[in-house]
Amino acid sequence: MDVRAVGNNGDASPQSRHEQQRFEECGLCALRNVLKPHGGGELPTWALLQQDAREIEEGEDALLTEVECCRQVYRSIYDMCAPLGSALFGSSSYACCFDAEPDSRRRCDSGGNFGVEVLMRAAARRQVNGNSLLLEYWGGRHREDSHGRELGFILGSGKHWWCVRRCSKGSRWEEVDSLEHDASSKWGTDEELRAHLADSGDTVLVLYPAAAPPAR
Repeated sequence: MDVRAVGNNGDASPQSRHEQQRFEECGLCALRNVLKPHGGGELPTWALLQQDAREIEEGEDALLTEVECCRQVYRSIYDMCAPLGSALFGSSSYACCFDAEPDSRRRCDSGGNFGVEVLMRAAARRQVNGNSLLLEYWGGRHREDSHGRELGFILGSGKHWWCVRRCSKGSRWEEVDSLEHDASSKWGTDEELRAHLADSGDTVLVLYPAAAPPAR
């Protein structure tokens, strides 16, 4: 099934319990598969994730332009002060905090690979029971904040994304992969799943509702 077609019409194949991929949109499939049990509106599409990726890239390009301007100002000040520094301290060397090269990787490519920031932004558009959603790295504060409120997980190996989502037939959680026809591993309790994820060497993102704003 062409995942781009799925993304455009929001419907999964009736022959499949979850969306499958033919191209490289595993991130999009993982996000749609983990969100699907929670309903509440249209699922993210390939076109929307592309738009998010472009907006993130444009914001990063603007920031890098600002950093480059700061680098030029810093060097201009140095050029003016270097003779005095050399006379006083016998050295004209300096360390520029802006000399590190920026990360030039794009947030999506023509094959449909999307960066983590794009998936996070797409998830944040959804709501469940009136609450906005967060998709964050499962660790530290986010592991604590999401405990007992997890809606699902997206896992990454560095080359592929898949998900662990809620299910209702005999198990509490199921692992689904857009490259496979059927769910693979299943877990009966939250504790079993957390123990499995804690021992995993994969990247783990957790999907959970954002804290509701305090009542006024």
